[in-house]
Amino acid sequence: MKTYTLKELVGAFIIRTIDKNDTRYSFFNPSIDDFIFTYFQNSNEEYLQLLKSSVFFEQFKYRIATTVVKGEKRICFSNKNSRKKLYDTFNDKKDYLKGFHSNASLNIISILIRLFSKSEIEVELLKRINDLDISYLSWEDRDNLSEILKYIAQNNLVKRINNLPQLIKILSKDFISHYQIKSFSNLIKENSFYTDFINNSKTSDSNYYYEIQKNINDSWEKLSNDYMTDVYGIDKTIEKDELDGIINKRKEEAKQINRDIGLEASEAITDYEFDSSSQIEFNKEKSKENDIKIQGYQENTRDEVLDINRLFNSNSKGGNSLMIPF
Repeated sequence: MKTYTLKELVGAFIIRTIDKNDTRYSFFNPSIDDFIFTYFQNSNEEYLQLLKSSVFFEQFKYRIATTVVKGEKRICFSNKNSRKKLYDTFNDKKDYLKGFHSNASLNIISILIRLFSKSEIEVELLKRINDLDISYLSWEDRDNLSEILKYIAQNNLVKRINNLPQLIKILSKDFISHYQIKSFSNLIKENSFYTDFINNSKTSDSNYYYEIQKNINDSWEKLSNDYMTDVYGIDKTIEKDELDGIINKRKEEAKQINRDIGLEASEAITDYEFDSSSQIEFNKEKSKENDIKIQGYQENTRDEVLDINRLFNSNSKGGNSLMIPF
């Protein structure tokens, strides 16, 4: 956006929020957002003209829909004619759009399956998925690939995807959060073909199974401590038995995540040792600090009340109390 345009908009229509990592823009008044949404919802043709100048995949992915999405403000292209125009616009723009640290091919496929029916995109979709060659996944890439794999399973396309084993394997590798391990586990568990695929590779003692197991083990090696300590109650209890119970329950949940994938429990989980003594000492100190803060607050509150009482009940130089009219 041009500098002079920003100068006109900031403070009048939009708010600019700047922090050390990013600059964000939002409407100064929410009613402006409501007005613009209603206007373009009633004028798909004008919104299509805006999309012809789009820059980012996100403008297609999050701003529009082809079915009504409750609770979200998305411009809806629900009838067949408007959807065809939308497809043509996206088709013209897709090779020039950018993603925020994400893979263009995965973004294109994600948008296709979100906005268009299987019959409208099947030929193009199958070619694009079979042509995928990925060696690295960002956080958003993982979300996109998970979405694509779920779509493949739910739309009976499994036998038509030649590189499906490779896509599952790359998704199982180099997680950067234990939430992603859980998400991968849910994908496998909730789609029976993928469950059978992992189980069959285990039964046949194939290298593929051991590669998946290694990928998950490597991620647990990095993330086990984050997982174990990311649980309610661990920073509150001062009883060793209670704390050990929390950790042991967490271990069982991690083992179940692996079982849902069809894997053995990772040693990083089974052999995990938590320093309960240090945690309890930390919790005790934290509790003391909180008690001091609460006590200080109560004392300050009592002092304020006394000061106010003195103000309204003290005698003036003339010997009369301050009277408050009601």
